[in-house]
Amino acid sequence: MLSFATQQDMTRLGDGYYRGRWLYYRRAQLILGRIPGVDQLEADQVLEIGPYRLPLVHDCHTMDVRDYQVHPTYLHDATKTPWPIEDGRYKVLVALQVWEHLDGKQRKAWQEARRVAEWAVVSVPYLWAKGVGTPDHCGISLDTLAKWTRQRPERYCIVGNELVPLAPRIVCLYNLKAEQLCSSTTRTKR
Repeated sequence: MLSFATQQDMTRLGDGYYRGRWLYYRRAQLILGRIPGVDQLEADQVLEIGPYRLPLVHDCHTMDVRDYQVHPTYLHDATKTPWPIEDGRYKVLVALQVWEHLDGKQRKAWQEARRVAEWAVVSVPYLWAKGVGTPDHCGISLDTLAKWTRQRPERYCIVGNELVPLAPRIVCLYNLKAEQLCSSTTRTKR
């Protein structure tokens, strides 16, 4: 059974990076809980990309470009494909506030996600205006996600930011084994 990071875990780190992030972490946990059979999963069936210092799921496998005291399972840049992971190795891939940083290689990385996992929980900045964050954080919409993933999320929710009201995030659940779409978004269940 999976064990999730808690708000106390986040606070204990004492890292300013995590200020104001609990809301989307908690929403990601709830959305991950919607995956069929999740109650039977073990931590080694979850891969988190770019967890920095606190993975969403305790003891899951991780992939990051540096070791931020998590000791990644794969010390690897997600923009470099193929990833050093066998096909179908994971049930769930988690990427919280990562996909916007993949320097135009989001589609290639998404193909790798589809190759190695069955489901994905992804969060990105949602419709941030210029000046709210760095340029790679601004203007990301459901259409942007559809261009990167060529599919629509099974579920999504928009999560406010208690520190910066103009900086919400969208948390999405994707079935990576579902058919891909062209490039436009259609109505999605919330």
